[in-house]
Amino acid sequence: MSMYWQWMGLSHYAESDFSRALECFSKSKSELQSTESDLLPGIYRRQAECYWHLGQRDKAEEQARRSFESALLSRERIEIAVCYRLLAKVASCDNKKQSRQLFDQSIELLTEMDSRYELAHTQRFAAQSGVYSVEESAKYLDESNNYFDSELIPRLTDSHTNETLVHIAILQSDESKRKKIAEILQS
Repeated sequence: MSMYWQWMGLSHYAESDFSRALECFSKSKSELQSTESDLLPGIYRRQAECYWHLGQRDKAEEQARRSFESALLSRERIEIAVCYRLLAKVASCDNKKQSRQLFDQSIELLTEMDSRYELAHTQRFAAQSGVYSVEESAKYLDESNNYFDSELIPRLTDSHTNETLVHIAILQSDESKRKKIAEILQS
């Protein structure tokens, strides 16, 4: 029954109904059997993502840490790498240095495992976080878009990519970086 609730949660998540998704993931967690404990890191992570989207940063961070601890115990490397990404997203609000270190750890681990799909998502989140330079962000967005294109996976539009790069330049409030971003957008 736990898997049923996970699938229901994923369905609601895909529809951006994060409150209902969170309810389903909570039910899934409560119905886990001892033989299904390897599912726990993913449930915690999905709960953290829901809290993040609902603007409940503290709860998102708490669930992300639980997910990370569970993933370490289960030695599930992909889940560990994705937890680094989630913790980096949470840290990007107030600790840019820590956020960058966590994104870097996620990217390194996913690259080592050749997990291209999760790597592309991580690169996109890293680029949008505002913790990297404009050049680094543009590189990550380009690599992410190239992967999604190569696999025929729908991705965000180029106009969204451009808006992301402009947003990063504004966040960094540096005239030379804004000029550099203008050059990147024109090429």
